[in-house]
Amino acid sequence: VPAAAGFALACLVSSTTLLYRAGLLRSHVLAIALALLGTAAIVRRSRLPVALLSAVYALTHIAWHLLPGIALVADIIESIRSRKPRFTITLCSLAGTIAAVLFSPYFPANLKLWWVQNVGVLGMAWSPLAPDLGLGLEVLPGRPSHLVYYNLGPILFTLAGLVLVVRPKRGGTEAAPAQLTGVFTVGLVATGFLALSLMSRRFVEFWAPMSVLFAGLAWGAAGSGWKEWSARRHLPAWCLVLFRGLGLFNIGERRRIVSDDPGRIFASCAACR
Repeated sequence: VPAAAGFALACLVSSTTLLYRAGLLRSHVLAIALALLGTAAIVRRSRLPVALLSAVYALTHIAWHLLPGIALVADIIESIRSRKPRFTITLCSLAGTIAAVLFSPYFPANLKLWWVQNVGVLGMAWSPLAPDLGLGLEVLPGRPSHLVYYNLGPILFTLAGLVLVVRPKRGGTEAAPAQLTGVFTVGLVATGFLALSLMSRRFVEFWAPMSVLFAGLAWGAAGSGWKEWSARRHLPAWCLVLFRGLGLFNIGERRRIVSDDPGRIFASCAACR
């Protein structure tokens, strides 16, 4: 990813929802970082890191199927590209995940929790016939207008990645096949999380960083033609101005939401010693 530090900074300030969720003292904050590291290891096809990160991720988040699922997408794309089955990365991710689940101190109760959280709760949240059980607001669908208002950065990153993928090359070097596998893998993951975010707001916290990774990988794979084009037209400077404005807006909105929160989420956590 070119200008990786810039993409990382833009990721942190591009979404009000991500900023808010990152302020909650829960294990999902660590899980987001582990999911990104695991996705990077999958794209690089690094077997041992994939297995280790899948294991650690499974101990921090109830959706332990995420990294094996991403690995499966990458292996399918790689198998199509190379015209022969290549599912080593999926097996490595599954091995790490299964080991973490089996050796968890909560086994076998963690199996039941996985089913309740990923099938039962989401099924009730998404079913129009389900009774009102007072589910957490983050698992319910929000207004599309609110999704756009609080997450303009991830929308721009997703669109930028799609444009870079579909735009025909005009000179410059072509991307390596391994690069394209990574771009298509993360692109599918990012658009998948966008679809899930429309159904439940809880998925924005994964969609936002995955959209940034998608845009960064697509930019890196676009070849020198795009880089020369951007240098001539000062595109990075415009991006800096845009995301500086987005960052100030999202930080301000996050502070407003926290200050208006009538519950015990932030005050009690901050008072703990």
